[in-house]
This record gives sequence, structure tokens and C-alpha cells, in this order.
Amino acid sequence: MPKSWIAILFGVCLTVIFGLSACGSVELTPTAPPTVPLSISGTPMPSAASTPTAQGAPVIVNGKTLFYIRSREGSQTPVERASIISKRIAAIANNPFRTNLQVQVIDSDVGTDLVIGNDLILTVSDFDASVYGVKRAELAQYAANILQQELATLHQQASVENQIRGWIQTLILLAILILLLWLVNRLYHQLERRVNDSFTQRFERQNAGETLRYASQPLRLVVLFLLRVTRYLVWLILLIGLLPIVLSFFPATRGLYDQIIELIREPLIAVWEGFVEFLPNLFFIVVITVVAWFVIRAERAFFDQIEKGNLQLGGFEADWAPLTKNLLMVLLVALTLVIIFPYLPFSDAPAFQGLSIFIGLLITLSSSSAIANLIAGVLLTYNGAFRVGDLVEVGGTLGTVVEKRLFTTSVHTFKNEQVSIPNSAVISASIRNYSTLAKENGLILHTQITIGYDAPWRQVHELLIAAAQATTDILADPPPYVLQRALNDWSVAYEINAFTRQADKMPRILSELMSNIQDKFNAAGVEIMSPSFFALRDGNTVTIPPDQRASAYQAPSFRVDIQAAPDQPAP
Repeated sequence: MPKSWIAILFGVCLTVIFGLSACGSVELTPTAPPTVPLSISGTPMPSAASTPTAQGAPVIVNGKTLFYIRSREGSQTPVERASIISKRIAAIANNPFRTNLQVQVIDSDVGTDLVIGNDLILTVSDFDASVYGVKRAELAQYAANILQQELATLHQQASVENQIRGWIQTLILLAILILLLWLVNRLYHQLERRVNDSFTQRFERQNAGETLRYASQPLRLVVLFLLRVTRYLVWLILLIGLLPIVLSFFPATRGLYDQIIELIREPLIAVWEGFVEFLPNLFFIVVITVVAWFVIRAERAFFDQIEKGNLQLGGFEADWAPLTKNLLMVLLVALTLVIIFPYLPFSDAPAFQGLSIFIGLLITLSSSSAIANLIAGVLLTYNGAFRVGDLVEVGGTLGTVVEKRLFTTSVHTFKNEQVSIPNSAVISASIRNYSTLAKENGLILHTQITIGYDAPWRQVHELLIAAAQATTDILADPPPYVLQRALNDWSVAYEINAFTRQADKMPRILSELMSNIQDKFNAAGVEIMSPSFFALRDGNTVTIPPDQRASAYQAPSFRVDIQAAPDQPAP
């Protein structure tokens, strides 16, 4: 349906509704009883009868107050009497087929009855008249005159013509409601498509892979959830807003309309009066909030420059800037809340006081380990033991620090494992950092082997240094060096030490270094006797791989030393 036709249809429906309402001349607001009473035999009623609003229960029919009941009748209270009388009058006034509307006054010794046809409306007793200070007949005639006048008006409003007009207006309003709900639903689906398209285009522009796609998925779901909630709220507002209007179309439900309007009006008035009273405090809160906002912005900009390296403070490292920035922001926000809290509405209410007690109780009963981890997380930031990206060993876990949180530290191991270590355990354990000095002087990688005493130690040194120099990412300057660590019973322990600046490649470098050691020693014909090796050389082949042995190599034969007997000559 084109938008122009929707607007035209909407305007026509509203015009029909207001036109029918104007033709019906329906009174929507209740009226108070007349300030000047009706005349009885040319004499007005006393002031007690003319203004009985100070006391008594009102008799209300279709939202309109006719008169008040101020005295009991037997066991019935004024409120109960007024309710019964209201129902009797409403049953007659809202019956469009009722023709006899003449109010008759029938006097008796007990009281004066007001009767319409065969239906008793109310009975005026002597006690009722004494409350107003008039005679019973005068009070009964006064009530009959009011009832006769108002009954004609109420019956005319409940006529068949007005009933038909009310149903037509209701149907038109229902059509408008359906149209509005359809428009809201269509707008919701358009916004939903735009949100999905926006996120899709954002993924295509940034081309950041699946990680960004998964990270943005929760945000998209939150936006769609807010749109869905907004749609339901608009539906609810439309239903609540149109219901009182429908009730006002029919005299029998007009009282409900007045009650609903009053229920809506009273909270709005209270909110408005409270808002006007709150304006001075609101101005103070706005000023304090704006000042705090500018201070936080300045603080964050200052520490951002420190974090980027554009600004340096003596003794303050750039890695401290993010945590310091967040801690100061929390302190500033907390200070701002403390300042503005007394100026908030209902700040002295028991609910707010109970909330503060509840928060304090949570902090008191919270886990001591959580608090210890929190404090340890702050201390780890300022003690400089490691940074994000450093290769560290903590409590037997070797890996790269990928994230430092307030409660845990995450380490990514060489086996592609993500290990979360509580900060309390980190700060209480010894931390071995392989990256701090590796960038400047280089990290010393070392491994130890044992070689038999038959191999010259100078040759062993040369072979180990040559193996280190042939390893990728080993520095030529400073040069590798060898230490002799022990003279064992069966072998000599040698340790090769080599420098590298690639601490994050330590396992691969060590593996390549050991491979090169094997190749160099096998090529030189030196056996690696690690950790100890017993060999019976007679008739046994060396432990060097066949493809790396000398071409003329032959396995030695057994040596047999034959000694002749003393009485026989040697062979």
C-alpha cells in the first residue's frame, strides 16, 4: 500500500471519529452537583443540601455525579447505599428501550420513596432530612428533581443511535489500531534488515576474518533485542492509549474511562511536580557530572599519550598507563556518585539505604581468594615482572603472556594451550622471564652432552661451537662458548651456550641446535656417550650412523692374546 494512501486513510478515519463524537455531543467529564439547588415551591434548598461535598458518598452514573448520600440506612453505610442507588439508576438510564422515565415521589410513614415505574430507586428517611436540616418531603422532592433532569440526559446518551455511533467509532478505531500495528511491524522489519546489512557490510569492509565476525555477533544480537523490545513497548502503548477512548464511546463504560484517565493523570502529575521540585538539584548534578566528564576525558587523554610513548614520566613505565587510567576513572566516578548521591530523588528512601548495605555485605562476604587475586593483579602491573608478549615460566608453565587481567594471567604455551593462572599464584611464585634481556643482550640457550675421555676436549669445543653457529637465529656476536661442567667417571660433561634474540622460538632453536650437534659429531667420528656408555670394542661397530662413517671403516676384530705354557715353546 503506498504511503500517501495510508496517510489519506488514516486522516479519513480520524475525521469520521471526531465527526461522530461531535454529532453525539457526548459529555466525557463528570460534573459536580449544582452550586444552587433546584427550587421546591419557589424556595431554594438550604446550603447543606446544595454543597454536600464535604461529607458523604457520591451517587455516580456513567461517570457523572448526581448527588451525595451522607447517612446510614440500617446496616448499610453511605458508600454501600450510594453504590446500590448508582446501579439502579444506571440500569434504567442505559436501557435504550425503556420508555417510562417519570420519577414518582411516594410518601409513607416510614419514609419517602423515589420510584420509576415499578423500580424503587431510593428511600429518603427522616434521618436523611435531619442531616441536611430540612423536612423529609423537601429533601425527597429535591432529589427527585435532580434525578428527573439527569435521567433524561443519561437516557438520551444511551439511545440506540448513540450505541450505533459508539460501535462505528470503535470499529474505525480498531481499524486505525490494526493499521498502526502493521506500520510499526513493518518499520521493525525494515530496521532489522538494515541492522543485519550494516553488520554484514562492516565485516566486508574491515575483512578481519572470523574473529571479528564472532566478536561482533553479540553486539548485533543486543541491537536486535532492543529493537524487538521497542516494538512490543509501542504495541503496549497503543493498546493502553486506545482502550480509554473506546470506553468513552459508551455511556455504560464511561465511568471506567474516567477512572483510567484519573489513574494515568495522577502519576503524571506527581512525576511532573517531583520533576519541578527536582530541577535545582538536577542543575547541580548536571554541573558536577559535566565537570567529572571533562576531568575523566583529560585523564584518559594524558595516559593514552604515555601508553603510546609520546609522553614520558620519570620512573613511570608505559605499561602502567592502561591500568592506572582505569583505576583513576573508577575513583573519579565513585567520587562523583558520592557527591551527587544526596541530591538524587529518593536518596533518603529505605530502598537506597538497603542497597548500600547489601553491597557492603557482598564485599564483606566475598571470597578472600578473589580479593587476593585482585590485589595481586594490581601489584603485578606495577612490579614489572613481565609484560604482555613476554616469554615467561611461572610455576612450571612456559609460554607467552597474552593477557593480564585483574584476577588471572593468561599464558599461551608452545603446545597451543591457553593457561589461566590466578594472580595470587603468580605473585607468590618465582617468575622466569626470557624476553626482558633477550632484546638487548640476547638470551643464552644452553644444552649439555657427555663425551668419553678418548675424545680430545679441544675438538669437542670446536664441534659444539660449529653446531651452534650452524643453527638459525643464533647470534654470531656475542659468539657461542663451551663450558666443561663435570668430569664424570665414564665421560666429560660439556655445555654449549649460544645467544639469540628470538626468545619466542626457543624450543625450535634448541631442537635445531641438538640436531646440528649430532651431525657435527658424527661427521667428525666422535661418539656421543650420553649419559654413560660401556663398550666392548673388540669386534663391535662404532655407534656412528653408517652413512656418516669413513669410507674405509671396518669393524675391529677380536683380539686374542695366546700365552704358551712354561714347558712349551711359544707359537
